[in-house]
Amino acid sequence: MRSGLIRGTTGLWLVLSLLAAPVIIAALAANVVSLAAWQEASHVPGPRLSGAELEQWLSFAASTPVGPTMHKRAAQILAQQGDLDGAARVLRVAVHANPGDLMLAYQLGAVLGATGDRQGALEQWRRAGVTPQYLFGNRAAFEAYSGGRPQPDARELAAALWPDWSATWYAVGFSYFGGPETDLAIDAFSRAVALDAHWMSGGERLLAHAYLELLVKQAGKRDAK
Repeated sequence: MRSGLIRGTTGLWLVLSLLAAPVIIAALAANVVSLAAWQEASHVPGPRLSGAELEQWLSFAASTPVGPTMHKRAAQILAQQGDLDGAARVLRVAVHANPGDLMLAYQLGAVLGATGDRQGALEQWRRAGVTPQYLFGNRAAFEAYSGGRPQPDARELAAALWPDWSATWYAVGFSYFGGPETDLAIDAFSRAVALDAHWMSGGERLLAHAYLELLVKQAGKRDAK
């Protein structure tokens, strides 16, 4: 009898829940005017978010669990509009609510970097575990998150981010390798070899020694002429 009552009560609850679902969804939609727009905002140009809608979003996100994807897209729209401060506000809320989402931290760092807050950007990128190689190879990600603004010089950012990493100076040296600034490549590879710590791989360490030896020999032949 009890199990039958439980089944009957459960069935009634499911029916009521299904009936109430449209009402709940409509209420959420009313509270967040541009929710549908945010969901579709992965392309440029995107819909615009007014100041009132931004405040509405932040109020909603502060009281309701919101997935990180929604935060990322809302911030991208704001960055594309040129509202980097608004994008940073959204992402700070998102990072606080989703501390394990490293891409949110990277995105916040990109926005802060675009505003000129270099220290803030570095703090977020350290939190996200951004590597020197990522800075050199993913400029497009920075531009996508910062509303099209170019990433600051990767060499300077990498040196400021992880100055005691051999991987940093290997990446810097490799960025000069094959170009006319041989002395700068030699200096960077020399730093990498001298530090001999925090390589990305054992292969990277071997290559740093090989590139340094090759460049020193080439420089010696050039100076002998």
